[in-house]
Amino acid sequence: MTLIKKHTKVARSKEASFIGLYVKKEVASFLNLYSLAKGITKSEIMSKLISDWKYDRLRDCTDDELITEIAKSSLEAFHTLPKRNTTFYSFCNMLRVELKNRGLTQTVIDEIVKQTTDEKKKEG
Repeated sequence: MTLIKKHTKVARSKEASFIGLYVKKEVASFLNLYSLAKGITKSEIMSKLISDWKYDRLRDCTDDELITEIAKSSLEAFHTLPKRNTTFYSFCNMLRVELKNRGLTQTVIDEIVKQTTDEKKKEG
């Protein structure tokens, strides 16, 4: 029986994704205490913090810049891959699977692979 809780569970939205994180016990304790005292969920607190963080990062870099950075590091990974007999086509397929497992959208995945392929073509 819940005596103090003011909110019920918020219905899950198709526009939201679950992310998990570990924090120090003292932080978790304060987060629990604060959310209970203020009558807001921990998810609301964390969502606000992450949204503010994202806004701050957007001043420094755009999605396109991040995609380009990932594409360049992917090409570096291809060159340093332990299995030297891996074809670039095979590498791109492995990259697609890894990016999909990381939760990126298909559009972003396609753009990263395209830019990685373009960088590879520039090499000759």
